[in-house]
Amino acid sequence: YQITGPSTGYLEMTISVPGNISFYYIAFNTNGSPAGPPVMAGPGPQTITMAAPDGQVLYLVIAPFSTTNADLISGSGSWTELTPNYLTETDVPDAELRTLLEYYTGKEFTTAANPTPANPVTDLDLEALSSELRTDGYNGGPVITGIVNLTGLEYCDNVHYLLLNDNNFSGSGANLSVISQMDSLDTVDMVGCSLENLDYLSGISALVQLKVWGNSKIDASDIQTITAANFPNIHS
Repeated sequence: YQITGPSTGYLEMTISVPGNISFYYIAFNTNGSPAGPPVMAGPGPQTITMAAPDGQVLYLVIAPFSTTNADLISGSGSWTELTPNYLTETDVPDAELRTLLEYYTGKEFTTAANPTPANPVTDLDLEALSSELRTDGYNGGPVITGIVNLTGLEYCDNVHYLLLNDNNFSGSGANLSVISQMDSLDTVDMVGCSLENLDYLSGISALVQLKVWGNSKIDASDIQTITAANFPNIHS
C-alpha cells in the first residue's frame, strides 16, 4: 500500500488500518523498502507527522511487524501540507536539551547566537521524531549530563523511548511535567536524575518499562503509584 506525497515540504499523513491487524510497522521510503527506524504502532487509526526530504517522492509502507520486506496490507490515507513554526531558545531554553534535539533532527535551533541557521529546527521536526531520544552516547550519539530543564520535550509526542540518565532534575525549573504530554512514550530511563517523585508520569498510559533507580528521594510510596490500574502495560 503506497501513497505518493508532494515532493517537498512538511506533510501530515493520517492512516487507518484494518482492525484485525495486531502488529505492524510504519516506515517511510523512496524505493519500496523501509528507510530509517520504523514507527511502532497497533491497530486502529494512527496519525504520523513527518518531514519530506526535498525533491524526493515518499511512500508510506505498512507491513507485518515481524518482517522486513513483507507484502503490503490494505489501508487508506491522505497527505496534508503543514506550516512549520521555527523553534527558538524561548521554546527550548535548556542549551543541552537543544544540543540533543539538534543531533536527532540534524538541524539547528534559531537562537540569539545563531539567528539565521541554514536548516532551522521546527515544531514539525520534533513531532516527526518517532523512535528514541537518549543522552548516553549510544550508537555515536551525544553524551549529555547537563540538562536541567525539559521545556520543549512536549513537541516530541511521537517518541517512544526516552533516556535521560545522570541529568539533574532536582531544581524547581526542571519542568518534568512535560513528559506527561509525550503520550507515545512506552519506555522511560531516568537513572540517577535526582528525582523527588514520579508525578511526572501521570497520563502516560502506554508506559511499558520504567527505570528510576539511583534517585535517593524515590521511596516505596512512589513506586506503589506505578500500578496496573494506572499503567496497564507496565512490566518493569
